[in-house]
Amino acid sequence: MERRTAAYKTAISKFSLPLLYDEKAKLENSLRHLRRSNEELRAHAETIENDRQWVESVIVENEGVIARQEERIEIVNRELSERRAENKHENDTLSDATPNGSGNLSNGHSDRMEEDASNGTEMEVDEAADTGQGLHL
Repeated sequence: MERRTAAYKTAISKFSLPLLYDEKAKLENSLRHLRRSNEELRAHAETIENDRQWVESVIVENEGVIARQEERIEIVNRELSERRAENKHENDTLSDATPNGSGNLSNGHSDRMEEDASNGTEMEVDEAADTGQGLHL
C-alpha cells in the first residue's frame, strides 16, 4: 500500500493547480456516493435474511475504498498547502521588486510587459537596456 501512496504523491506533484482541485472534487464526490451507498446497504441488510453476509462484505469493501480516498484527499490537501507556501515565498521575494511610481520596479527594471508573438507569452521589457536592438530580458 505504501508504494501505491508514493506513486500517487509523485503523480499529483506534476498536476497543475486546476487539475489538483479537480482531483480533490472528484474524490470528495466519490466519497459522498460511497457513504450514501453504504447507508442504503445497511438499511437493506436490516430487511433481508439470506443476503446479509454479501451486503456486509460489500460495505466492508466500500469502507476500505473510503479510507484510501480519504488518504488521497489528505495527500492532495498537503500538495495544495505546499504550493501555497511556495507561492507565498515567491510573492514575498517579488515584493522586493515593487513599482516605485516611475514605471520602473524598485530593483531598477521596467514593469512594462510585451507579448511574445511567437508563443503568446509575456516578457518584461527592460527599457533602460533598450537600445533599439530588440528586447533585453
